[in-house]
Amino acid sequence: MKKILIVNSLFAIRWLIALLCVVCSAVPTWAGHDTHYARVTVTASPTGQGKVYMTTEVDKLPASEEWQASMSEDWNCKDNVGPSEEDNRTYYVHALAESGYHFVKWSSNSSGTDSKSEAAKYAYSTSASSTSSGSPTQNSIYAIFAANPTYTVTFLTTENGTYTYQYGSSGVVTVTAEQSVETNLNFALTATPDAGYELYGWYTESGGVKTFFDYSSYSLPSYALPGNIRIGVDYMPIGTPLFQIKGETAVYTDLNAAVTACGGATKTIVLINNGTLPAGEYTIPANVTLLIPFDAAYTCYTTTPGVTSDAYISPTAYRTLTMSPGAHLTVNGKISVSAKL
Repeated sequence: MKKILIVNSLFAIRWLIALLCVVCSAVPTWAGHDTHYARVTVTASPTGQGKVYMTTEVDKLPASEEWQASMSEDWNCKDNVGPSEEDNRTYYVHALAESGYHFVKWSSNSSGTDSKSEAAKYAYSTSASSTSSGSPTQNSIYAIFAANPTYTVTFLTTENGTYTYQYGSSGVVTVTAEQSVETNLNFALTATPDAGYELYGWYTESGGVKTFFDYSSYSLPSYALPGNIRIGVDYMPIGTPLFQIKGETAVYTDLNAAVTACGGATKTIVLINNGTLPAGEYTIPANVTLLIPFDAAYTCYTTTPGVTSDAYISPTAYRTLTMSPGAHLTVNGKISVSAKL
């Protein structure tokens, strides 16, 4: 009987040892390692000149209400020997300047004595080395801003309509005579044509030469000053056709002026709105194509295209050029009136 008890006892001990080995082998190799703590802070500097935002999502863009003067976030991890545990993390920090200021760079200090990046969005690598939750590793980065230079803006008078400007606390000012202001703030501009007229375009003027920069926006909510400028707006009678040489920016109210601007080169003149050609003589030279486009891409077919789909498409006029009585068009080149059917 004693021999049986001894054998059973030895068997029980061996079974217990085997069980302990199994349990030990199931314990993760990282169990018992320290937790590391970190705090990430992003701040706009100087205060009041801009706002910041941070996220760990590379493609996330902040909503307007998410911008702040400063943001902080805490995170922690096990030692980097653990599964999927990392003691570093990338934050994507964004900078947005207030009106009258501009973003300069990202820096490790509020004085901006060093430069991490001059891009408004920056991938900021943070780390966690502290094992104290009460004293986490500090990761701080600053968006450095500066005041825009002050420029003189001269508002020019216009005909066949009015326009207004507003900046800072100026209130809405209607331009009734040429006037100048000095500021570093962006402007809000609004054009109002008289009855029977529509917007031709906003322009800057230098030496008597107008350079148009926008032909479609009646309202420019935040026009950034490029320097000392003279600015104005022109209107045109409703229905005036506008022409543009394909690949160029200038816009012409006169078809003959657009032809002359081609300078004898092989080019395409595009009708960019619906309009009526006034009475007069017009000629399309041998190397020029007048395109009445059927799509926004200004596609111009020189040969019959193949069928791309059997699906029915309701015919829709994209651009229309109407000939006034007394308007005569001589075509030595080409007119493209392709359509999608």
